[in-house]
Amino acid sequence: MLTVSFIRPRLVSTIVLFAASLGLSACDFGFEPSIPTIDWGTAPPQPSVGTIGPPSREATVQEAIDAGEYQRAIDEAIDQYDIDITAVVGAPTYDPNVNGAETLPDGTVVIGRGVFSSPGLLATVIAHEAFHAQQLADNRWFLEHEEQGYYINEVEAYAWNIEHAEEFGLTEDEIADLRLRYDTYYDLLLPEYQEFVDQGIYDLPPLDEE
Repeated sequence: MLTVSFIRPRLVSTIVLFAASLGLSACDFGFEPSIPTIDWGTAPPQPSVGTIGPPSREATVQEAIDAGEYQRAIDEAIDQYDIDITAVVGAPTYDPNVNGAETLPDGTVVIGRGVFSSPGLLATVIAHEAFHAQQLADNRWFLEHEEQGYYINEVEAYAWNIEHAEEFGLTEDEIADLRLRYDTYYDLLLPEYQEFVDQGIYDLPPLDEE
């Protein structure tokens, strides 16, 4: 799962499964590229007594989720899954008013209530947003390409998620969901940009170049 950094107008990201539900807001010139809020799933489960099991990374994060301590779950996921958040301004924070996750123009990241269905998914969402923050820090938000620049930023982030899916211990269904999201954005790219992606190139040239 684009306000952009990264740049000028505010970009708030909402990633959805199907292209028809992609919420891209319009600015004065007709398009405001953004990282949309990621809708990763259902709200977190109700707090329970606790989790019995080995002190694995999953168990550590799940214990915080079950206790309803979502900020602690985020912090534990970052630590337990060794997520690089150096490009994030501050640290990812829990926001109950957000359903998915958002990377804001100032480089901060908020994690909402809908991403706590499993420790691996929570870690993947955090890593996805941290990847967007790195794109922002690298000045690699392609606003001049409007929608196409937005799509290719998402394709790159999901490609990274898929490449590292097994490291995060994702289930087959969770990996299939990542692939669907990747395919959704890839299919929205123009053929010439798909050719870039097929070569592992995610840096787009200015529109007036061949």
